[in-house]
Formats: sequence, structure tokens, C-alpha cells
Amino acid sequence: MIVNFGEFSDFPLETTIVAPPGAFSHLPEPISTLEALMVTLAIQQTPGEYFVQGTVEARVQLECQRCLASVTADLTEALNFIVPREGTVPEGRDDDGEEYLEFRAGTEELDLTAPVEQALILALGVRPDCRLAGETEFAECDERTEALLEDINPERVDPRWAALKELRDRK
Repeated sequence: MIVNFGEFSDFPLETTIVAPPGAFSHLPEPISTLEALMVTLAIQQTPGEYFVQGTVEARVQLECQRCLASVTADLTEALNFIVPREGTVPEGRDDDGEEYLEFRAGTEELDLTAPVEQALILALGVRPDCRLAGETEFAECDERTEALLEDINPERVDPRWAALKELRDRK
């Protein structure tokens, strides 16, 4: 997914990019399949840089981190970044309190793979689970998680922990 900012002349502008299947060879864990991906960008130009705001929308298959089931989820995340124009180094940018990634591409072409992957990681959260797929899936997740916990045998304890258990029981 390459964007060539030099191809655009009328700013500000909005554009939408739909990724073809297989556009990403490496997907962030726990995503197993990227079914659809659309990136919507609003691009503004200043004398020294391009300021880009947008959204990443994706339909993914992922593994729930609670019940280990495969679920389909729709992810949406904001995408904000700055690309310095070719041959310029921006100085003294006004800080409006918002944080933006800055990509120093060296040319006016930017591969969107890194910013899109970062947006997907942020949309997943720390421990993605069935909640990303919706409330009905989450109720089923509770049932699957309980079934997994029932299969755990509390008597199977690593013998190396026996000494610690004895110390705890002495108190």
C-alpha cells in the first residue's frame, strides 16, 4: 500500500485505499487472517510536510486470548501521522497537544504498511478476546473459558513449587 503524495495537487484532499487480498505478508499476533482492509485518509499540505489523519477499518480473523476460539472481528482505529516533504526538515512545528507519528520516508512516496499495522495493534488492545466480535460471542466465550478451566487438574503441580508451598503453609 504505497501512497505517492507527489501525485496529488489539490489540497486538502480525502482518499480511500482498499487493500487487495494478501497485501500484508506479516500480520500482528493474534490476527490469523485479514479479510478486508480499508484506509481513509484526509491529507493536508504545508510548505514542509504532509499532515495525514484518517481511519483504518479491517475485518480480521483472530484467536481469542481467553477461550482460544477463532472469531471474526471488525476493527476501527484512528490513523494520524506526518510525512516531511522531500528535501525538507520541518522545524518549530506548533504543538497542539496531540501526538503524531512522523515518518521520514526520504521521498514523497510512503509505504502505509507500518502505520496500518500499528493502527491494527492499537485496535486489538492488550488481550484481544471475543468482545471484539460482539456481545453474543462474549457469552459463548465465558462458556468456552469455563470448559477450559474445568479441564485443568489442580493436582498436577510442578514439583519445584512444593518447597514454596511448605514455606507458605508454615505461617
